[in-house]
Amino acid sequence: MNFSKPFFLFLFLSILIFLSCSSDDDTSSNDIPVDNPEEAIIGQWNLTARTEDGLEFCELSNKFYFNEDNTLEFDYNEGDEPGDCYNLLIMGSYEFLDENQLKLTFESPIESTQNVTYEFSNSSTLLISFFEDSTVTETYKKQ
Repeated sequence: MNFSKPFFLFLFLSILIFLSCSSDDDTSSNDIPVDNPEEAIIGQWNLTARTEDGLEFCELSNKFYFNEDNTLEFDYNEGDEPGDCYNLLIMGSYEFLDENQLKLTFESPIESTQNVTYEFSNSSTLLISFFEDSTVTETYKKQ
């Protein structure tokens, strides 16, 4: 069987065209860049990673709830074994400051204010950085 160069060229181009026409419209809404952080932050955010010292078992249950009225709830958990978790629900508020700065005010049961740096890597991933002996960055995923 003798195949000519034009046949192989036709076959190659057909495959190339077929592969290049595959759908590029697969981007999920989670990959959309964030243009309005005030809207994007609304909702539940679950802690998934930390740059400093990693996470204890119970910390994987930590959650921020950012509400439209600029109130927040921080569901704080600590402990390193199942069944040995300490939980504290902290109420407060948040305020957007200058570019990429967020003021977190915790009011009950602990009173504290902390300015943090935030960054959305996409609409479903929020990075929050703060200083605690060194800069710590926590990664949160939106639910």
